[in-house]
Amino acid sequence: MAAAGITFGIRYPWGDEEPNFALANYDGFYQGLTPAGWLPQGASPYGVLDMAGNVREWTLDPYSSDDNMGGDTDRILKGGSSSDYPQTLEITAFQWHSEKSAGFNRGFRCVYTADSVGTK
Repeated sequence: MAAAGITFGIRYPWGDEEPNFALANYDGFYQGLTPAGWLPQGASPYGVLDMAGNVREWTLDPYSSDDNMGGDTDRILKGGSSSDYPQTLEITAFQWHSEKSAGFNRGFRCVYTADSVGTK
């Protein structure tokens, strides 16, 4: 939801425009990670930044498949990273990895709801 907003059906957080290096950090162009918020043109409909590229986002969603490739600690990674190809930036794209495995291109996003901070 943070990536697509209420505009379901778009390919990327910023819309349907093909990725370019003003929208996201991918394919090794910036030769490493960029600071958070570095590419504001890539914002989602809600104005959320860095939903695609830079670092893959760990999600709480467990990975499972019909052929049992995923284990109990495997989690879905979304958003692609600074070293990934443009196809990984699509909202529907995902990868999986064990949460016990470290990597330079993985991160997480802290979220909260109004209920979690005591306001409504």
